[in-house]
Amino acid sequence: MKRGFSLAEVLITLGVIGVIVAITMPTLINNYKKHEIETKFTQTYNLLSNSLRMASAEYGDLVGIVVSSTNSEIIDNTNKYLLKHVKTIKGGKYTLQDLGYKTPIYYQDGKKIQHALTATSTKYVLINGAVITSVIGSKGTHEGKTLHTIYNYFVDLNGPKGPNTIGRDVFIYMWTPHAGIDIINTGLYGYTVDDTLSIVKSKLFYEHKDMLDNCKTNGGTQCGALIEENGWKIPDDYPLKF
Repeated sequence: MKRGFSLAEVLITLGVIGVIVAITMPTLINNYKKHEIETKFTQTYNLLSNSLRMASAEYGDLVGIVVSSTNSEIIDNTNKYLLKHVKTIKGGKYTLQDLGYKTPIYYQDGKKIQHALTATSTKYVLINGAVITSVIGSKGTHEGKTLHTIYNYFVDLNGPKGPNTIGRDVFIYMWTPHAGIDIINTGLYGYTVDDTLSIVKSKLFYEHKDMLDNCKTNGGTQCGALIEENGWKIPDDYPLKF
């Protein structure tokens, strides 16, 4: 006499398995997405930082010299120093649509950032798939001339794949030429400079609470800082979901 499982037993077993999968799958997917972002965030940071260090070794101390007053100078310096030793797939004037995007890039509240889907600006696609958009940063005035003391870059770690949202797959990296050519800043610290706009007077590390607030608001400027502060891992109290 052969024994086996009844249909009811099989269905109950499948049902239990289905419930377990339904409970655990969202957590597994979320953990995978977080790990993917952590890896690409750190990888891209290292690519840019290493390129700056190599440029510094090649050109010498350029602190202050690379502070620019025009958009074209910012683009020239980005190409000459920041990206010279990073392999890029594309670089030039593109719209997001040109690079395969189906949606714009959004702030956390769902509003589009100033770079609309069809707006043309200088963009770069790195060998790891990250898309970099150059954005003018902070300004100051010296001897009647406007100078840029910080270059801001929107870095979309996974390109057009989505969700194309600040703090989820898009982060702000900053290059502060007057603070040292081999420094990439994720927002973990800030600088004050003297009236020449080139000499660092002090470096300020932000409080964790302030970075949380500036990740949820203020354009998500310090979302990346929370990851760097936590050893390049997304912290448990990270204000955005994946």
